[in-house]
Amino acid sequence: MLPFAPRTIRGWVLLWLLCPAALLLPAGCAAVGFVAHALPPPVVEAQYTGLAGQRIAVMVWADRAIRIDWPNLGLDTTGAIQNKLISAGGKKMPLEGASFPWSPASVARYQEEHPESEFDPIEKTAAKLGVSRVVYVEIEQFATRTEATTEMFRGTATASVKVVEVAGETGHVAYEESNIQVSFPPKVGPEGTFRGNDNLMYRGTIEVLAQRISDRFIPHQDED
Repeated sequence: MLPFAPRTIRGWVLLWLLCPAALLLPAGCAAVGFVAHALPPPVVEAQYTGLAGQRIAVMVWADRAIRIDWPNLGLDTTGAIQNKLISAGGKKMPLEGASFPWSPASVARYQEEHPESEFDPIEKTAAKLGVSRVVYVEIEQFATRTEATTEMFRGTATASVKVVEVAGETGHVAYEESNIQVSFPPKVGPEGTFRGNDNLMYRGTIEVLAQRISDRFIPHQDED
């Protein structure tokens, strides 16, 4: 068992890269762990800070072609994003006092029962949810295998995010960002890897995408 555990993705990547060489040293990987802990990455401030004290819903739509292969992608990504925001609620000022009245399953049920909401402007849909903020994500691309060959694994996703502020029966987009691209595992190139499986790539890519999205609203350490 390791005498330490990296607390960030960056720490695990450093450990993975440096441990083989560190085994040649008397202190082994413990020395690498000490260095990784001693050099924390810089803090990146939240890009949108209007979630504190708000009633928030998280909604994710995936492209129809993607949903054929991954029918639960919207539900799973909604849950991953919402869990990260809830976890940060008691620690980070931008989310202090925020609440999430809709469960991910309830959001998915609403989307299923109101298919027209996929085509309506998100400002219109947001005003029907009984909340004051909607974090809205569209997933435009998602894969667990490389483009070059289906024998190699590499999770990829491209998404956009909007925050809709709702006042009464109207909503307006207060923050948006497009072309958010992520990949999993970290540091694996476009050629992919033989290690892994589709489920691992699916879960890992959702986790990385959820972290990237939630980072827009939470002060966080730069992992790049």
